[in-house]
Amino acid sequence: QEINAIYRQSAKLKPALERNNRNALIVAYYNFKASIQLYELDDNDLTLSSIREDLLVLEEKIQELGMEISTDDYHRGLLKQLS
Repeated sequence: QEINAIYRQSAKLKPALERNNRNALIVAYYNFKASIQLYELDDNDLTLSSIREDLLVLEEKIQELGMEISTDDYHRGLLKQLS
């Protein structure tokens, strides 16, 4: 459900990520981690490698910005705060 909710907000998420919005970074981080878990359950190796690469890029960006983010930071209310 959360992955679907995030997907529905992807039009707002992408520009917010470009602005290094902390909430967007949290949402994207959670989305990648949750998607990896889902695709591992489905044994979908092709999609997994792509998502893992995207997660590494995001983790590098978070580190460069001097932020610490975890999946525990996510809550659905963050989606409403994307603008």
